Parts: sequence; structure tokens; C-alpha cells
Amino acid sequence: MIRTSVRLSIPLRFFPTLLLAALAAAVAGVSPRAAAGTIRHDRDPLQYLNYGAQHAAVGRFDIAKSEPGFVASGTLIGDRWVLTAAHTFDNATSGQFTVGDQTYNVADWHTHPKWNGNLRRGFDLTLVKLAEPVANVAPVPMYTGKREFGATASFAGFGRTGTGVTGDQTYDGLKRAGQNVVDGTMGKAGLSFRNKLPKDARLFVVDFDNPANAADNVIGAPEPTDLEYLISVGDSGGGAFADLGEGQVLIGVHSFAEIPDGKDDSDYGDVTGHVRVSSFAKWVNKMIRRDAQTASARLGRQSAQSGEFGRLLAPDDSATFAAATAVPEPGALGLLCAVGALLLRRQRR
Repeated sequence: MIRTSVRLSIPLRFFPTLLLAALAAAVAGVSPRAAAGTIRHDRDPLQYLNYGAQHAAVGRFDIAKSEPGFVASGTLIGDRWVLTAAHTFDNATSGQFTVGDQTYNVADWHTHPKWNGNLRRGFDLTLVKLAEPVANVAPVPMYTGKREFGATASFAGFGRTGTGVTGDQTYDGLKRAGQNVVDGTMGKAGLSFRNKLPKDARLFVVDFDNPANAADNVIGAPEPTDLEYLISVGDSGGGAFADLGEGQVLIGVHSFAEIPDGKDDSDYGDVTGHVRVSSFAKWVNKMIRRDAQTASARLGRQSAQSGEFGRLLAPDDSATFAAATAVPEPGALGLLCAVGALLLRRQRR
């Protein structure tokens, strides 16, 4: 059985072709299939578009690189902080994030120190700071518990579209979302899958179950969810969300795909990997605190030089950290596009 990993980001050089294809379809009176990520062939595509609209904190990255640049996805976790996949910012020089119908410049980003390009290790994570705070979209709290296994989660992003039968075929830049069950994690040496999620696992996987053919099941139960869905190219960095007792929380960041059939197209039977947010919440908050401390020290020096004293914490920093505070597990204390960086071979999605 062939099994490779692919990234799920989309190089900007593909956009003219994709946009022209969409325009041609419109002129010809043909409606392109709707779905960022691939969807069930027996469901109305509009259901996935409407579901995507419910995930307001998921936005789109346009990233400039030494290459042509990429399109990817990300999730707002603070008023100016976004979580995304590390591979989307590899060799990046600048970027913009669009959320709530507004576009914000990227001020800085912090990539996990153990990220080395190996998707299966689970360190594919970057924390991005925006130049200005986002005022019209509520951030989503990070999950810090260990109860993701078996949960039905929603997956949102701006990736390519198609169905489980056709695989991904087009890109229209629209946000969609669907559901899947957290089936487990990668096996030893990345050569298999484990239908369990140990506490120390850094990533989790889901497969695309076929409602018409149970043989396409790879891991977990073969029954698909009502809005079964699999991320595709361009969804890299987007978020996976679940309600585990405290409301919707971010449990995963879209990272890569495994393709048992050898075709990198997110069709039925493919598997995708997602960085497990609960394993990195402490690192994320550490980076945010460090940034706030640096800003405070800078403001303090500026105030001292001007003869002013008093407030040493920048207003936006304290609000940012409060918004990004992780949500504890119930009982313990009380989520692109480079349609071609190229799909899941372990293509980064």
C-alpha cells in the first residue's frame, strides 16, 4: 500500500489559471463544485459553505515568499494572534491575513523550534502576530485537555474543492467546513495508523469514509458523519474544532495528508494529519507572554526617555493574552493554500 505525506498549501502562481477556469465555467453557465476540502458526493455543497460561515475565526493567509508565494488558512486565537501550519511560513518574507472581511498585515511570526520539515513528527506549527488587533471577530480558545479521541470535530479552511468520488478539482477561494471523527494518530515510524490517541501524541488523524463503500475506510469506524469532509490543498493551517464540554475550542491545526491509493487528491480513503493544539498550548502562551514582556520593556524605555512613568504594558498586549488563554479540560480545573505545495503526499495541506 502506498502511503506518502503531502503539504496542503497553494502556490500563488496557480491562481491565474484557477481564476480563469472559474471564470470560464461561469461564462459557460457551469456551476463549479463547492467545497474547500472534499465533501460527500451525496450532499448539497451549499451545506458545507453555510457551515464554513459559522467558523468566523478561520481566515485566509496570503504569504509572500522567495518562491511565488502561497495561500493558506489560519485560526484567530487572540485579538492579534493566529495559529497556522509552520510549512506555510517556510521562506516567507511577509504576509496578510483576511478575516471578518478585513485584511491585516503580518507583523511577526514564531515557528516551533523543533519544526524541521518532517510533517509526521507533529511540530508543524507557527504562531503569527498581526500588525493590528481584530475587532469584529471573536477568537477561539485553545483546548488543553486530552479528550479529543473519538470526538466529532468540524474542520474549516480555504482549500481546493471536489467530492470524495472526484477528488479535489477546483479552487474558488471560498471558506467551507465539514465534519469528521478524530480516529487516532500515526503509527510507529509513520508507517501505519493507530486507532488510539496517547496523551503524548502531537498530532491526530482522520480518514474520509465513503457512504457507498465501507472498504474505503482506513482507520476507526467506517460510518461517515452527516457532513463528512476531508481537508485539501490550501487548507493548511486551518482549524479543527470540537465542543468537549466547555463550548467550541480549537483542537487541531491542518497539516498534511496521507494517500493510501497513491493519488494526491483528498478522495475517499485518504487520511489527513492535524497538529494537536493541546500538546502546544503552553508553548503558544509562552510566546505570547514573551512578546508582551518585550513590548512592555520597550514601552518602559520609551516612557523613561520621555520622562513618563506608569503604564508599562501596551493596551493591546494584555487584551491579546487574555483572549488567547487556553481552555482547561472539564474536571481538570473545574483549527493553506498552496494548492500545490503540493497536496498530501505528505503534502502540507
